Amino acid sequence: MNTQEVLASASAHLESLTGYVFDVLSVSRPNGPEAAANLAKVVSKLSPFLGNLIEFSTVEFLNARQEYRSFGQWKRQDPGFPDTVFVGSVTPVRDSGRSVAEARDNHYHNPPDYLVIEPEDTTSRPRNLQQTNTNGYKFQGTSEQSTQARKLIERWDLRKRGYQVTSEYQAHMRELLAAFPYRLDTNFAKIDRIMHADIEAFKGRVLAREINGHSIREWSRLLYKGSDEMRRQALGDLVRDQRRED
Repeated sequence: MNTQEVLASASAHLESLTGYVFDVLSVSRPNGPEAAANLAKVVSKLSPFLGNLIEFSTVEFLNARQEYRSFGQWKRQDPGFPDTVFVGSVTPVRDSGRSVAEARDNHYHNPPDYLVIEPEDTTSRPRNLQQTNTNGYKFQGTSEQSTQARKLIERWDLRKRGYQVTSEYQAHMRELLAAFPYRLDTNFAKIDRIMHADIEAFKGRVLAREINGHSIREWSRLLYKGSDEMRRQALGDLVRDQRRED
């Protein structure tokens, strides 16, 4: 198998798990609509915990398939990306994430309002001090400072060149970062926002999946953007339906 075949095979196995319940955590059923609405506001706090458990279970599930054992195994990476990789005698070793990185950089980069700063070459440093992450910075200066920064952009002729990872271009980005106030943007790493075509297609498939009479997209809008009355009504119907099933 080559890398594409391994990934296709793993995808097929994981698709077969649709509807499968990972028995890792139980949350007691709320007593009524009000309790359900309150639970909906905090259940997202379980996301990191459940995400990690699903990653462990995915690796265990795939490594139980006989087809991979003769030439490699699946491993979970922490804190690396992607979360799960196949390590063995396959080529290429890993699919490129370049298209995702390019979509992210092109989506955000808009000097001087928003800067994308590439990591410097830190390979000579001890491992714990090496820098590997690209960061985004949002302009926080005054109107006067923005005008000054735009004059620098025009002088450097950055508008015509587009985003680049060259040393010269990145040096200009660091000059702006040093001369004007910027804040580190914690949303920069969220791939949900970069409008990558394949990621958007995946999101569309997931959000369209129906659970208890509503798509995941509808539940999301209802729980986080709907009125209190709408939430109580929908969750009340769900609680009553489940009690009847019991």
